[in-house]
Amino acid sequence: MASETFNQIENDIPRWIAERTEVKALREQIEKAEFNGREYTGAGFYTNMRLPPESTLKEGPITSSRWINGPDIESLRLEYGALSLIFCNDGSIDFLEIAAYGNEFPEDLKEYKLVDVEVKKI
Repeated sequence: MASETFNQIENDIPRWIAERTEVKALREQIEKAEFNGREYTGAGFYTNMRLPPESTLKEGPITSSRWINGPDIESLRLEYGALSLIFCNDGSIDFLEIAAYGNEFPEDLKEYKLVDVEVKKI
């Protein structure tokens, strides 16, 4: 049975993004987001987020992109690490995706490090 609140990593990743963005509306949406379910896939999970109905934060898009890149995740329990993204819909945050670069992502990952994604130029 899924928990009724965000777990630690689901709190840490949006906070990490909020601390690094210059977009005030995105920071506000992250702060107001509520847990709306989780789907574990074996290689990661999707966490649905919703904004409170009374929120006025849905006015205007927070990004022109469909997603916002989050940090990579490093852990001794992840062979190759993992990625994180927040997907948007109609200018509002919609869901968090976490996906292992390898085969599996443990449901109970507690020890990890969030790191900036390194973009290598060829």
